[in-house]
Amino acid sequence: MAGATLSGTTVLDAIATDDVPVTKVAFIVTNSMQQVSIITFARDTLYGWTATWDTKRVPNGSYRLQSVAHDAAGRNSYSEVTPVTVRN
Repeated sequence: MAGATLSGTTVLDAIATDDVPVTKVAFIVTNSMQQVSIITFARDTLYGWTATWDTKRVPNGSYRLQSVAHDAAGRNSYSEVTPVTVRN
């Protein structure tokens, strides 16, 4: 997905494991002005943590997409940054 151009509704997924249970996974984007926004929360499925993102809820432009896993011990873990472009 790195470098992908996204439009409309997009499926996001993440794999999150830890030594204690992962309680939730959020997907965040950072825009060119370094503003971070939570775009959606994922649900735990047989295929990992999945969510849909309606890209029409953000202006067209370049973003950095990440997932953030939260565990039962109160720790957060961030995925690598994936650059994407939104063009609706």
